[in-house]
Parts: sequence; C-alpha cells; structure tokens
Amino acid sequence: MDLFAVRRVRPVGRLAGLLLGCGLLALPLIAETPGTVASGAAAADVQPMLAMHAMAAGAGQVNHAPCEYAPQGSPYIPLDYWLNPALTRLYSLGYLDPAFLGLRPWTRASVMHMLEDTSAKLEDAPDTAANEEARGIYDALMKELSIDAEGPCGAHRGEFRVESTYSVERGISGTPLHDSFHLGQSIVNDYGRPIEGGFNDYSGASGYVVSGPWTLYVRTEMQYAPSAAGYSYALYSRLSQDDNIPPVGNEAQATIPLGPIATKADTRLLEGYLSVHVLGHDISFGKQDQWWGPAASGAYAFSNNAQNM
Repeated sequence: MDLFAVRRVRPVGRLAGLLLGCGLLALPLIAETPGTVASGAAAADVQPMLAMHAMAAGAGQVNHAPCEYAPQGSPYIPLDYWLNPALTRLYSLGYLDPAFLGLRPWTRASVMHMLEDTSAKLEDAPDTAANEEARGIYDALMKELSIDAEGPCGAHRGEFRVESTYSVERGISGTPLHDSFHLGQSIVNDYGRPIEGGFNDYSGASGYVVSGPWTLYVRTEMQYAPSAAGYSYALYSRLSQDDNIPPVGNEAQATIPLGPIATKADTRLLEGYLSVHVLGHDISFGKQDQWWGPAASGAYAFSNNAQNM
C-alpha cells in the first residue's frame, strides 16, 4: 500500500465562517478595574507591570493607573497542532523542565508558565548546535503564544481567534487497514478519520472564544472518503465467530467493516468544549481529546482514532 498526504494550512479557509458567529460572544471587554491593586499572589504578578508604568512616566510618557489582576481562561492545545512536537523536542533538548508528558493536552497559558525559566537557561547556555536548535524552537513558540503573554493588564479580557484552517489531501493505493481490533491500522492518531483506497480529503477549521475565566473551543471538519469493497462475508463471519458474536443478524459492527462500504462525505465535530479557570485549575466539559502517556500512546488508549465522547 502506498500513501501520500498533503496538508495545507491557510490564514482564511472555507470553514472559518462556521466559527465567525462565536466571535460575537467575545466583544472587547474592559481589561481590569483601574485604580486598584490586587493583594497576595496576584499583587506579585502586578508589580512588574506597575514598575513599567513608573518607568513610562519617568520617560515623559503617559502614566496609566494600575490595574487589578483577573483570571483569564485559556484553550487547550490540540494534540495534532505543531506546538506539541515542538514542545516535546524542546523537552528532549534539556529544557521545559516543568512539563508533565503524561497529562496532555496542555493549555496555552500552562505552556507560557513552563517557558518562564527557559529564556534564562538559553541565555546562559553555550553556543552548541543543540542549544541553537532550542533557541529557534523557543522563538517560534513565543511568537505563537505572544497573544497569551499580555499579563494581567492586557488590552482585553475577551478575545476571539480562528486558530487554524486547513485542508488535508491523502491518496492511498491499495487497501488500507482500519480495523485495529482485529487485523491492523494503517494510520494511527488520526481522530478516526475515514480512509479508503483512492483520494481522501479532510478540510476543517478551529477557533475559540475567551471571556474572563471562560473559554469556548470548537473544531469542525468536512471528511470525504471514497467507496470501497470492504471485508468479504467469509472474513466477516470468521472474525465475528472469534468475537463470539453470531454472524447472522449482526452485520453492522463498528469493528468489522463488512462490504460494500459507501462513500463517506460528512461534517464532524472533532472537539467542542467549555472550560473555566478557577483557583489555578482548568475545568472543562464537552468533547475533548486526551493523551495520558509520555510517548506516542497512552495507558488507556493506544491511539486517538476512537472518537471522543
């Protein structure tokens, strides 16, 4: 079996309109209450910003009033987003010490916290090929996450962002395996997308709305796979008997693709959840991917091909 795949990420895609309506929920809000200063741990976060205001005043610039700390929500990073392999590579180079690989996905805000001491370590590191690679990865990460680095006095406490729009074209010659319960799986960690011999297409978009401590995240995808012959009835009967399932009357089984298989052209919600940041923790509800293992598989799921509930 031969396989090729092309992924195009576009600034504006044909599915971005699906997320535009969510942007109405995130009109710019006033950042924090002027003229007040937080206490305790929050005050410690505000002090650097207050010093910046004082320096600006000394330079003849406008001196703005201090602002009050307020928790802000943060979306989780999708497991197939480029940030994850970049963070794993940075970790393997000896940086990103606070990372816990067995509990993913991480939020964008938590990654910012992980990167806090990386800058100082990179400045003190010798000029080697590995450290130069780490500096390049760090710069790319900070550029991506700069929107989340405004601190407690950011311009807005609410935002709407189209995270990505993409189109994946995949061509397969031969018969792909998509029955990991019995015979095998040609493509793993692929969100259970339909695959068949021939031309397959997956086009989607993702985005999120943040308002105060709340985050709403949506990722949808149009999926196309051609028709296929599927398993023969003889093979279906053998596998069903191995599973102690009577073949007659049980032809529709999720783990045995009995042929013929019709063309699939569906729109699917890959992820959709609502989360809230409370007391330093993020609590989420909805359909969301999880990765509870340090390697390319987890303790309870060897692949994310099984759909999230």
